[in-house]
Amino acid sequence: MRVISRAGLLLTVALLAPAVSSAQSPDELAAPALESAGAADTGPWHLDLALSNVFDGNINHDPVPVRSYGIVPAAGVRYETGGDTDFVWGYEIAANTFTGTDQWDRISHGLYSSVEHRLGTRVRVEASAAATWKGSSEDRELSNEYGASGRTTIRLLERTRLSLGGGYRYKQYPDDPETSGPSPFAVLKVDQRLDGDRRLSVGYKYQTRQSQAVRDRYRRSAYLVSFATPIAPRGGRLEAGAELRFQHYERLIKVGSTRVLRRDRRLALDASYRLPVNHRTDVVWFAGYESRDSNDDDKRYRAPAFGMTMVYHWR
Repeated sequence: MRVISRAGLLLTVALLAPAVSSAQSPDELAAPALESAGAADTGPWHLDLALSNVFDGNINHDPVPVRSYGIVPAAGVRYETGGDTDFVWGYEIAANTFTGTDQWDRISHGLYSSVEHRLGTRVRVEASAAATWKGSSEDRELSNEYGASGRTTIRLLERTRLSLGGGYRYKQYPDDPETSGPSPFAVLKVDQRLDGDRRLSVGYKYQTRQSQAVRDRYRRSAYLVSFATPIAPRGGRLEAGAELRFQHYERLIKVGSTRVLRRDRRLALDASYRLPVNHRTDVVWFAGYESRDSNDDDKRYRAPAFGMTMVYHWR
C-alpha cells in the first residue's frame, strides 16, 4: 500500500481494480484475492479510461511545501483469462501535469503481467512482472523500474488467509545513474474476511535499496494495516489504510558536532470511496496524508492530498 499523496494511487486502482495485477510496482501489498466477474463472463479484452484531478499540499516532499493541482488522464488495456490458472497482461499510459512545478510533468508507460494458479482448495500461487518508464499513474517517480515477484496465499481458516511473498526490482535513473540499483523485498500478510463483505488486513514488509551511491542505500521495515467495507448506495465501497516505515540509511550525516547514520520514520494514511454510477462508469474520491521525520532536518515534510477520479470501463 502506498499513501495517496498525489493523483497516482487511486487512478491505477480505479483503472485496473478488476485485474489480478496492475502496472504498479511489483512490491505492492495487494489483497490476496480480487473477486470479479472474470474474463469468462465479459470476454478477455478490457479497456479503461480515467481522468483524475488532485490537490497536493506538498508535491516535492520538501520542508517548505509547494502546493499543486494536477490532472492525469490515463488509459489502460488488458487481456485476462480465467479458470484454475488465471493469466493477465496489460499496458497503461498516463499524462501527468501539475501546477507549481514542471518536475513531475511527464508521459508514463507501464507493462505488467501475472499468472495465478490454484493448488487444491487452500493454496494459490502467483508470479508477476512489471516494467514502468518515467513512473506510472500511481506514483511520483521519474525513474524506470523493472521487477518480478511471487506470492503464495494459504487459506488457514474459512475466512483467514496468509500470504507470503517476495521479489526483486531494479530502479534506473537515467539523469542520475549513481542512484540506480536493485531493491529486493519480502512481504508477510494476514487477511481476515468479516461479515458484510468487509475485510481487515495486516502486514509486514522488509526491503533494501542497493543503489550505486552510498547516500541512497537503506534498509526498510514497514508495518501495514487496511480495512474495506461496502457502503450504500449502489455498491459503494470505502477503503482506508495506514503504513509506518522505519528506514535506516548507510549514509552519514552531520547532527550538531557529530556524524551519525541517517534515520527516517514515515507515516502514510489514505482513504478512498468508490461509487459505481452505472455498469460502465465509476467515481472515486480519495484523500491521503504522508509525513517523514528524520534526524536530517532537510528531509522532513508533511504532505496532504485529496482528489477525485472518473473511470469508464469498456469490456
